[in-house]
Amino acid sequence: MNRFEPRDTLRNGHWMTLYSWGNPRSFPLAATADAVRYFDVAHDARVVADCHWQRAAVGASDDLALHGLNGSRRARTT
Repeated sequence: MNRFEPRDTLRNGHWMTLYSWGNPRSFPLAATADAVRYFDVAHDARVVADCHWQRAAVGASDDLALHGLNGSRRARTT
């Protein structure tokens, strides 16, 4: 696996964060969620999950993907 090398203007992690926040994205082929669920992970924190169920759920494994800042597929879309 190759090591990730950001372009010269984005070598600072703060600039990367601002760049990704300030550039609108769109995901026209993103599937709509089968269900939206909320999980209370602390007394003052909640995580929202867009659930996509497998057709044959019994015996199938589950995958969980967690995103950080600006990681939602709905964040800053146009």
